[in-house]
Amino acid sequence: MLLVGAGLTAVDVALALTCGPRGGQLVSISRRGLAPQSHRRSGATPGALDAGALVDAMGDTLRRQWRVLREHFAARSARGEDWRDVIGALRPHTPALWQRLSSADRARFLRHARPHWEALRHRCAPSAHDAYRQLVDDGRLEVRAARIVAVEPRSDGRLDVTLKRRGMPDVERLAVDHLVNCTGPSSDLRRCASPLVRDLLDAGWISADPLGLGLQVSHGYAVIGRDGLPTPRLSYIGPLLKARDWEATAVPELRQHAWTLAQRLLAP
Repeated sequence: MLLVGAGLTAVDVALALTCGPRGGQLVSISRRGLAPQSHRRSGATPGALDAGALVDAMGDTLRRQWRVLREHFAARSARGEDWRDVIGALRPHTPALWQRLSSADRARFLRHARPHWEALRHRCAPSAHDAYRQLVDDGRLEVRAARIVAVEPRSDGRLDVTLKRRGMPDVERLAVDHLVNCTGPSSDLRRCASPLVRDLLDAGWISADPLGLGLQVSHGYAVIGRDGLPTPRLSYIGPLLKARDWEATAVPELRQHAWTLAQRLLAP
């Protein structure tokens, strides 16, 4: 079985497919071949972290933000502290850091840094991580840095998948019984088949983010139309805020968005 993606969904699918007496070989592919990290097994590690100073130091370019982040990881590791504290401290500041970046830097992040960030930010429970790593150690799951070039059906019902490994000049072919999409839902409204979304786009009531991350939404949650102006009678909260805030899928963030929008709507 070929799992397209190597994030948390791939972890869930791999564990589900190998539970009980089920057999078979699993291959998981992603652009970088990175797997999710584990949550900490105990409480926070010692060592104060000044999140405000860290955010100030990260500046407004992707190069600087990434360099400062790596320096803090290295410094905390050298002191025997946990890099997870750095990611945790940045959580409430992630939208501001994202909004500082230019459109070109956001595109560079998506192209180069996104897999690394998601492997560090979106972690799994220690027990699930242990079970996932055991599959790898036992040879039941192989994680590859690769992308799909082509998929062709075979006469025996299987699929011939052509893969291009990262850094390798040649392609390889893999015969699989099943192919599972573990990349998660798309947020690119330009490819959305929903009649409602298509009608709203065609009417100009909403506009898609040019990077395919979701909806164009103002800071007050008013949806921005084709003319670039907020639509006063249409607001939005939810995962499509990724275009504005980058992190917009977890319950704590969504709860705050709902509270803020409710306060705005109830204001006299």
